[in-house]
Amino acid sequence: MAFFKCIACPFECNDVSICGKFLVPGVKLSTKKIEELGFYHVYPGNYVLFVETFGCNLGCKDCLYPHIFAKGLFEIRESIEGDVVILSCNSGKNYELLDKIKVRKALGLITHGFLNQEILKKYVEKTDFFMIVFFGFSKGSYAHLTISRSALKYAKEATKFLVKNDKFLEIRYVVVEHVNDRKDELKAFFEWVLNLDDSIPVHIKRFYSPESNRAPTRNEKLFLAYKIAKEIGLRYVYIDDLFKHEAKNTYYGGKLVIERIGDETKIISPELLEKIPIYGEIRNYGGIIA
Repeated sequence: MAFFKCIACPFECNDVSICGKFLVPGVKLSTKKIEELGFYHVYPGNYVLFVETFGCNLGCKDCLYPHIFAKGLFEIRESIEGDVVILSCNSGKNYELLDKIKVRKALGLITHGFLNQEILKKYVEKTDFFMIVFFGFSKGSYAHLTISRSALKYAKEATKFLVKNDKFLEIRYVVVEHVNDRKDELKAFFEWVLNLDDSIPVHIKRFYSPESNRAPTRNEKLFLAYKIAKEIGLRYVYIDDLFKHEAKNTYYGGKLVIERIGDETKIISPELLEKIPIYGEIRNYGGIIA
């Protein structure tokens, strides 16, 4: 006889959760520059409260964030308060946190999308902006990298659901060499995003895990993906893992609007900001300007 059944994701575990959700129920809190978390069009230049939880239901074989399996990092909190609060990629399964979080400005969720529809609906009701993370655009890529080849279907459905509900959205594609970096797979992914909305910011992310034997993705692979995305017609495409490069900047009509150096944001053409999809106020080198 099962004591509980988890409804967070398609696994719907009984008693013992695959992700470890009930093994370590606490959170890890830290303050981050929002660009560190991959958002370029949400509260640019601002610091946010970042909430992480233990474990993950996607079970990536080479996790980019292995510290989420260190039990000693997490502690129980009765409430979580902040101006802008963002839940980490593995935290979507911990939907109970929604009742503990109090935000003064906005709540965001980074997610791989491997959630049941009713849980996603809860986030849509209470969350202001999202980042969907893709680990490829084929069942084969997901089978190679995660414990569920069907997770791609859920990521796609979650993305379409957020677009349908007019939620502010950015998308990340983690490029893993010899797995999801084929031209045809990249082209299919970017065309799919284009058909949803050509103004969705798309981030090309280097694979790197400190505890993996897999080599980090080379720059040439990141630039290949960037080139394909731009040629297809996506308006806001970025390579996150560069210190200073035009591929980190935001342009409108060929004119530089926002320059990014490291995690710092500099507004170059403030008169064009209203032309760009941006959620929340902008902090430009320490001062709020919009």
